[in-house]
Amino acid sequence: MGEDRSCFFCGREGKNSCDGCKAVTACSAAHLHLHNRGGERCLPWRVGENPLVGRYMVAARNIKAGETIFEEEPLVIGPNQEGSPICLSCYSSISLDYLCSGCGYPVCGPECETSPVHAEECRVLSRGEPPVFKEGDTEAYHCVLPLRLVLLMKANPEKNTLIERLMDHEEERSGGSDWLTTERTIVENLLVKCKAEKEEGISVQQMRRAIGVLEVNCYEVHSFVSCGYRGCFPVASLISHGCVANSRHIWNTDSPYTLTCIATVDIEAGTEIITSYHIPTVCSLLRRPRLKEGWYFDCICDRCKSR
Repeated sequence: MGEDRSCFFCGREGKNSCDGCKAVTACSAAHLHLHNRGGERCLPWRVGENPLVGRYMVAARNIKAGETIFEEEPLVIGPNQEGSPICLSCYSSISLDYLCSGCGYPVCGPECETSPVHAEECRVLSRGEPPVFKEGDTEAYHCVLPLRLVLLMKANPEKNTLIERLMDHEEERSGGSDWLTTERTIVENLLVKCKAEKEEGISVQQMRRAIGVLEVNCYEVHSFVSCGYRGCFPVASLISHGCVANSRHIWNTDSPYTLTCIATVDIEAGTEIITSYHIPTVCSLLRRPRLKEGWYFDCICDRCKSR
């Protein structure tokens, strides 16, 4: 058999080889950067796959407790679905004192209003209705991050390859209460009211795909309690859940919002990297239903099996 030259991340034909370990091949510079960020040491993880959980992360070698497993920046970052005013450019918790003159969303001031972070979405949102805050909160933020993701997917094919294999669980989500909410606040709002289907050529399927990817694969980067912001991290999305984790995420709340994943215990080569999607101290009677509701699986980790 010949040497495997497929991309270590997505499985496509590998075109770039790692100059460090010489053992990993990637289809693009963006994918190779997930393995080696330009440092002296390659990051110690690889992708596994099975029919039960799909793609998952495995230790490529023995990893010491406290060692960095991977680092990455979010593909997109933006406000949580609902909450009090938050700036769409710098993500500060703010008041309603300054509103964007284009779309009517609150921002810090003129500098954030004209920031490239907000410019493209503003053109779309300005064709719709400005956000309405009731008792300090709004659901107008539902549409911001999905819009950013769709615009990125259309504008940057290389980054789109990082999204293609992320799960969206559309079949499981379809028809539920959250589905009905996102159909109204995102799909109808953006494609019809903001005319994104006509003007930007965004289809219903593209929008629903973005919503699903974000619902299943987003992590909250920071919370101000009344509002917060979240991001989509393709590498972190490979990590499966376990109620007793062997890794921990450390979030940088300053741009570019780098996520660092470290090992919390010694991990042997070939062991799956796991994290906890839910607060691990919550009892199984509450934790397991919440995992099923939010991530569409029944946890079968050792802790849940021992209940």
